[in-house]
Amino acid sequence: MKKTGTGYVLAALGVALDGFVVLNLSDLRGMVDAVGGVDVEIPMDMDYSDPAQKLEIHLKAGQVHLDGKGAEQFVRYRSGYANADLGRLDAQKLFMETFAKRVQSLRPSQVWRMLAASLTALQTDLSLPAIFRTVSAFDTSSAESIRFVTLPGQALQGNSGAWYYSLNREGALRVGHESLFAKGLSESDCV
Repeated sequence: MKKTGTGYVLAALGVALDGFVVLNLSDLRGMVDAVGGVDVEIPMDMDYSDPAQKLEIHLKAGQVHLDGKGAEQFVRYRSGYANADLGRLDAQKLFMETFAKRVQSLRPSQVWRMLAASLTALQTDLSLPAIFRTVSAFDTSSAESIRFVTLPGQALQGNSGAWYYSLNREGALRVGHESLFAKGLSESDCV
């Protein structure tokens, strides 16, 4: 993302954004705990141990009620997916859809408690009134209108052995515009 005079521009899609919010894993744990946990269908047993990161993941397949710690394990797991990071992205989208539905099922006081649990740690350039407007808009939208999409591209391995995702710009523009215009935005909303 780069900052322009009219806000942030997501260069891959050519879309102006009004602001940003950065959520780290401790924020996620606190938010999930504040809403009383989230029910997720775990596709397989997830077992992984990495002492260097102090990371232990041990989740059983099936419908599971995750607290904040379990939610962190679920969104971080990647070693058992055939396509590693892309499989993890799919799991993260599943989690975010489930979490969004859970938040929408709450009473307003519970939503504000969840936000209060994370506001001090979130990184954002949004003002408090903008945060309140965003939460109110989220609360009045249907769960079906909230979508999480992985833009087209491919996983590549660099010379160092590190993996990264190379975005297909044309495909990303097509999918991004289809998703945005399906939400009722017009061409003038994009740069």
